[in-house]
Amino acid sequence: MHSLGRTRSSQQPNHLLLTPDTFVRTALPGMKGCVAVVHVGPALGARFAQYTAEFDAGGELGATPVQRFVFVMEGAVRLDAQPMSSELAVGGYAYLPQGFAHRVTALQPSRLAVIEKPYVALDAVGAPQPPPAPATQVPPAANKTYVVQFGDTLFKIAVRNHVTVAALAQANGITNTNLVYVGQRLIIP
Repeated sequence: MHSLGRTRSSQQPNHLLLTPDTFVRTALPGMKGCVAVVHVGPALGARFAQYTAEFDAGGELGATPVQRFVFVMEGAVRLDAQPMSSELAVGGYAYLPQGFAHRVTALQPSRLAVIEKPYVALDAVGAPQPPPAPATQVPPAANKTYVVQFGDTLFKIAVRNHVTVAALAQANGITNTNLVYVGQRLIIP
C-alpha cells in the first residue's frame, strides 16, 4: 500500500527540510523553455523566493519586479542587461537590482539557482543602482580599455594597470568604487 501525500520533508517553526520527493517542476509566469523547482517562497512564510531554474537551450527566465540573484550550477547563460551583455558559465553569478530590466537566456541546457526578494532599504544606505550607460564619446587613442572579469574589483584593475582607483573611477563615470560588473568595459587612463 502506498502512503500518498506523505514525504520525508518537514516544516518546523525555525526551519524547512525539503526532500527531492516533494519537488514539482512548473513554469513560472514569463518563462519560455524553462521550468522552476520552487524550494521556498512566501506561501511557506519566507520573505523571498528561492528556486532552481532548469533551461532547455534557448530557454528564458521571465521578468521580475524585485531584485534577483542568479548562480549558474550547470550549463551557460547570456545575461542581457542594457547597456551590457555578459555570458555566465558554471560558477558565474549576477545580482540584478530591483526594477533593472534584464533578460536571462540559456546558451545550452542549464540549471540556475535563483533568489528573488523585494528590496528593503536600510537607514542611510542608498538602494543599489544599475550601471550607468556607457559614455557616448570615443576614448582617446592613448587610452586602452579593459573588460571586467569575474572576481575583478576596481582596486585590482587599478593596481594591475598602474593607475589610481580615483583616476579609473573618474575616467569611467563610476560613483560607487565598490561596484563593477562582469562584462563592463572600462577605459584605462
